[in-house]
Amino acid sequence: MANKLVHLLFLSILLAAPLAGEPLHAQNSGKIRVSGFSDINFGGFPQGGDAVSSQSICVFSANSLPLYSVTAIGAGNGGQFALTTPGYELPIEIMWSEFAGQQTGDQLQASVASRSFTTLAVHQKCNRGPAATASLIVRVRETEIAKAASGIYSGNVTLIVSPS
Repeated sequence: MANKLVHLLFLSILLAAPLAGEPLHAQNSGKIRVSGFSDINFGGFPQGGDAVSSQSICVFSANSLPLYSVTAIGAGNGGQFALTTPGYELPIEIMWSEFAGQQTGDQLQASVASRSFTTLAVHQKCNRGPAATASLIVRVRETEIAKAASGIYSGNVTLIVSPS
């Protein structure tokens, strides 16, 4: 079996109630600010093992209790998380951790708000205190990779980060 080339894009990152004129990924209502997201490119999948990609991001909450939740909506059938190529949908898992640098976390369910997470960010631009406060983790299971046809896969997930 040849290596499989897969590319995953997070094109939509939304926050609840953005300020008019502000980029959606920058801030909202002075309550939540998220930074550090980037596209994820798995490249070719090697044989054997799950493919996992993680990125550390910063979530700042101006609430008196620095709590937030995450809702993820996939572009797959029924809002599920998937990568697609013509004729095939490759299921993926989306996880979230309230700590930076993680390879595992709470598995998110499509279109369902997560539990409340706590952020340790002390400044809205994360330029004081920790530079990253959370991890977004994407996993493609080895069993799914083995079933997938070779090709270039892509997809997107909309993340809604809301004050809790």
